[in-house]
Amino acid sequence: MKGTVIYFDLGNTLVYGPSDNRQLFEGAVDTIEELWWRGYKIGLLSNQQIGTTEADVRAKLDDYGLESYRFDVITISSEFDPPVYKPDAQIFNTAVSKAGHISASDKTVFITENIQHINAARNLGWRAIHKPYQTSCTPQSGECIEELSELLDLFPLLPVDIYIRDNPSDPGDDLYAGSRWWESPDLWIRHYQDGQLAHQDPEFGQDNWFYTRVHNRGEGIVRLFTVQYIVREWAGTNFVYPNDYSPYMAQAYGMFIDSDGSFIVWAKWNAADVPPVGTKACWLAYTSAQNDPTTTGAHVWEHNNLAQKNLTIVDLIPGESGDMEVVLGSRYNKRKEIFTFELHRTRNGLRLPVSLFGKNPKILKKLINEAANFILDNPVVKPPNNIGIRFLDNARISLEGTESEASRITLDLKQGSVFTLKNDIVSEVSPKIAASVPFVPAKVNENKKKGTEVIFEPGKASGVKILLNERQIVRTRLKFSVPKDTKPGQKLGFDLIQRDERGNIVGGIAVQINVKARRNRKSIKALKSTRVKKTAKKTRATKIAKKTKSAKAGSLRKKKK
Repeated sequence: MKGTVIYFDLGNTLVYGPSDNRQLFEGAVDTIEELWWRGYKIGLLSNQQIGTTEADVRAKLDDYGLESYRFDVITISSEFDPPVYKPDAQIFNTAVSKAGHISASDKTVFITENIQHINAARNLGWRAIHKPYQTSCTPQSGECIEELSELLDLFPLLPVDIYIRDNPSDPGDDLYAGSRWWESPDLWIRHYQDGQLAHQDPEFGQDNWFYTRVHNRGEGIVRLFTVQYIVREWAGTNFVYPNDYSPYMAQAYGMFIDSDGSFIVWAKWNAADVPPVGTKACWLAYTSAQNDPTTTGAHVWEHNNLAQKNLTIVDLIPGESGDMEVVLGSRYNKRKEIFTFELHRTRNGLRLPVSLFGKNPKILKKLINEAANFILDNPVVKPPNNIGIRFLDNARISLEGTESEASRITLDLKQGSVFTLKNDIVSEVSPKIAASVPFVPAKVNENKKKGTEVIFEPGKASGVKILLNERQIVRTRLKFSVPKDTKPGQKLGFDLIQRDERGNIVGGIAVQINVKARRNRKSIKALKSTRVKKTAKKTRATKIAKKTKSAKAGSLRKKKK
């Protein structure tokens, strides 16, 4: 969906008078500036002398006080060889394509004082608006204005809708109906400001860079937008805007996103804010633009301005274990509810042992037991297969399709008429409904050292139900081990998914394990030797520095005496 482009002629439309003493028409600057901010693409379509370049024209615009940067596209007769002048169709067609349109329409607008050029544009499909010079509008003018400021009544604010994708298949809707939205493809980290597109794990001890691709699905051009970033040093399954997104630690700015376009911005992640090696963090991002607010209380999957990336990559050798902190629930959940936490393994990770421990073992056990009792006390009532709508009085209704007026059907219904709707039509539309994979219930064991342990069964999916109270969060640790017979070079992975009572996915984390080769004894010995040498070298350097400092101090004392 391409937005509207408004092309202006120059002489006797925006400026008047002899070439050596051009004057601006009243309202020219303010009108163009306002249309520019309202999201319209502003263009100049002008006949110019042979040899005149676009740079020359922009210099003229600046001299006139028209601020050339507000003209997104310029088409002039002298760019052709030989020159092509209005009202020739070629210059109009070129202007259309330079504005990103396939053909002329009511979204390609031309404004000039020349009635011949107006008629030529209209014959080619343009919306042409006559602005007479030193005369008034006539019946031959058609659509006509006498002051440039009148354009502001004809062209209202265009909607913009910026978004960061939750998944490669995300079309940009506020309610994303896919899965794995906690691994946004539009967020990535780079160790340096190098403009590359591949994600890198953060490098501790140095500056890193946040990169974000922001899209615009609105009709208007986004003239200014921001992206704010925060990194939470735990893997969470249920972040809520705005509380979990503030205070931000870095901010990026962008100046232009065309309709159906995208733009990449970046911001420095200061070394002091980069967590140490081994921290399993979640990266949250929020983008905003004029007239595109975010709903308070929204989750990532409920608004397209929000995104997160918490893909945790761990390097382990066969037989080695790793763990990470995972926070279940949210301080901003407003009611008591049962959630299902499902572990979904990748094809290579079906035998990957994974278990969940509560930091407070008694609380985790209590919530699991309460979930079982809560289900028994409050059985889920399934809605009927079909629902009927009975009309108690005579009624006339219209069934309307979205394709055309021809798809409208008008029905005259007598008292007692009934419409029967299938359950899948009347069910609540859910953003994350779920083709839920059948899962094997996890085992809940009592571990003497670690307390309650939730052991996810091997296979594609295993899960456990936990009752979370209003605003409750539960800090847990997720432990995973690489089977001893796993071959180096393999990548094992899993997602921990949180579903609500209706089956909607409301949170999740992703973990990828890169299986590395075991170090042999020689390599371990060489590594230790290297560390010893580095330590010895550092110790010698420290001793020399101390001696030098002591000698300098002694020399100063002698001088004072």
